[in-house]
Amino acid sequence: MPTAAEERIIVEDHIRPQVDVDDWVSAMPGEPTYSTNQVIGAFSAGVKTKVQRVLSVFEEQLKEHIEQSKQRAASLTHTVIEKLQSSGFHPVSAHLRVVEPDEFDVLVTVPKQEFFADAFMQFYEFTGEIENKETDENFVISFHFYGQSDNFNDAKMFSDGYVYLHKSLVK
Repeated sequence: MPTAAEERIIVEDHIRPQVDVDDWVSAMPGEPTYSTNQVIGAFSAGVKTKVQRVLSVFEEQLKEHIEQSKQRAASLTHTVIEKLQSSGFHPVSAHLRVVEPDEFDVLVTVPKQEFFADAFMQFYEFTGEIENKETDENFVISFHFYGQSDNFNDAKMFSDGYVYLHKSLVK
C-alpha cells in the first residue's frame, strides 16, 4: 500500500499532469502578452486609484457634514444667546470646539457676577433640554458656561480647541 506522499505523487503525475505557465498564450493575436508582475501592477494601480476616488468622495461628504453641523450648532447657540439676553443676562462670547466630526462643544461666557446669580441655574436646564432634543447618531452638542473675569484670555480658548466664535457676539 502506498504512503500518503506516494499517493500525492501518483495523483499529481497521472491524474493532474503538471501545468506549465507557458501553456497560456494570449487569446488576441497580435496583442502583446503581459507578465504576472505587470498584471499585478496594473491591478494594484487600479485599486489604488479607486481607493483614492472613494476617499476623496468620503472627504467631501465629511467636510459637508461638518459644515452643516457647524451651522446647526450656530443656530442652537443663537437660541441660547437670545434666551440669555431676553432674561436680562449679557453673554460676552460663545466659542465652538469641534470634538469629533459629529460632536460639538459650545462654551458661552457671561460676566462673572451673572454666572453666580441664582437665576442663572435655569440655563443649565434649558441647554440640557436642547442637548437631549438635538442629539442624534450624527450630531452631539454640549453647552457649557463660564463666568468671565477681567483676566479672561481668548488665546487660551483657541489653544483648548475653541477655534470658532459665534458672530452675534463678536465685537
